[in-house]
Parts: sequence; C-alpha cells; structure tokens
Amino acid sequence: MASSDTDLVRLETKIAYQDKLLAELNEVVVNLNRDVSVLTRRLLTVERLCGAELGRRPMPNEEPPHY
Repeated sequence: MASSDTDLVRLETKIAYQDKLLAELNEVVVNLNRDVSVLTRRLLTVERLCGAELGRRPMPNEEPPHY
C-alpha cells in the first residue's frame, strides 16, 4: 500500500510541475505574440513611409558609376 501512495504522490508532483511549466510556456507564447504584433505594425509603418518617400522621387534611368 505504501508503494502505491508513493507512486501517487510522485505522479501528483510531476503533474504539478507540468502544470506550472505549461503556464510559464503559455505566458512566453502570449508575450511573443504581442511582440510579433508590435513588430508587424512597425514594419508596416516603415514600408508605408519608404513607399511614400520612393514614390515622390523620380528614379534616374542611368548606369551606375561602376560601369
């Protein structure tokens, strides 16, 4: 009987650690998702600004200096 009690305690302990790890990993995923959202918005802003800037400049149709 003591062996089954020990096994039960061991399993409960293992499950408790796994639950804690799962919660920590979930927090990491949530934070990474938030970071990706912020970076995506920043990238879209940069693309919009660069596109607007390039759209205002005439592109010269000449060979580069090294030719």
